[in-house]
Amino acid sequence: MEPKLPQVHENTKKGNVSVTLLESALSRFSIVHNIPVEKDIGIDLHIELLNGSTPNGLCFNAQCKGKDEVEIDERTIKIPIKITTINYWLLHKEPTFLFVVDAEKLKIFWCYPFDQISGRIEELQQQNTVTIHVDKRAVFSCSIREVPIEIETIIRNFDYRLFENLSHSVSNNVIENAGKQQGTLKDRLLAFKDSADHLKDNLTAIINRQRDRIILNETKVVLEKFRFVFHWLDAESTFVYPYTDGKRIRDAEGFIKDSTIGDFIDTVIESINQYESQATEEKFNHLITKLEKLNELNKHLAFFLREILYEMNPYADFEYLVKDYI
Repeated sequence: MEPKLPQVHENTKKGNVSVTLLESALSRFSIVHNIPVEKDIGIDLHIELLNGSTPNGLCFNAQCKGKDEVEIDERTIKIPIKITTINYWLLHKEPTFLFVVDAEKLKIFWCYPFDQISGRIEELQQQNTVTIHVDKRAVFSCSIREVPIEIETIIRNFDYRLFENLSHSVSNNVIENAGKQQGTLKDRLLAFKDSADHLKDNLTAIINRQRDRIILNETKVVLEKFRFVFHWLDAESTFVYPYTDGKRIRDAEGFIKDSTIGDFIDTVIESINQYESQATEEKFNHLITKLEKLNELNKHLAFFLREILYEMNPYADFEYLVKDYI
């Protein structure tokens, strides 16, 4: 007699394949964190996009469905989603996308559910499920090399949607709740103050997150410009030596005050890491100062490289190296 063993349901196997295919596709241009099954209550993956090999701070969540789990007609894919799952998505500070994976044809359909339900969140609370429609034209292959621009745009605009939601809460919740407060005038005013303070905290959090994203992205862009010129100068080190007292470009002095180029870049990277780990006003101002100095260093190096290359080849055109600084 054979022992009784647990069985893996066919739908579970298909679901695992779908998530694996989606994860594999997204991993080409992002860091993908798989949510353990025991913790999956509506989100399968957490994704952070990359610029090349550098995280760019743009994040989103993914809920994945296999083709066999949904209803499909000529134009759309219909997916029943529990209202509790919808509410869970709305708790997050990143947008959640719904993906449908066709494992046979290696295609991935997607939609942003919030666009379909944003105006009727309250009335949907009376239902157990809501049907989300995925347009079959919103599709990419499993061999995709970069995030669809439509998805990136939604992610970038997500904080602005939060602003709209908070504005809505001002008119429909903050003032309304304060108006319902019973008691003296003082009690009602204190109730309004508490609601307004809560709103202020939420707005501040969103503004700070946008600020963090902008400053970090800008710093990393300027840092990449530096690396482009730096590596070129480093590769042509023998032509650089006459101008740097025989030193490699990293150890060269005179390009930035009171520091070698290498030591300064180390401090820039350290400032980025510190700000990413804990964003404070002091670290923000420190990073801004580093960014200004880094941009000035880039300018000096770009003109320096241009002159060296013209000495090597006076008939070529190297003006593109300095176009950002003229």
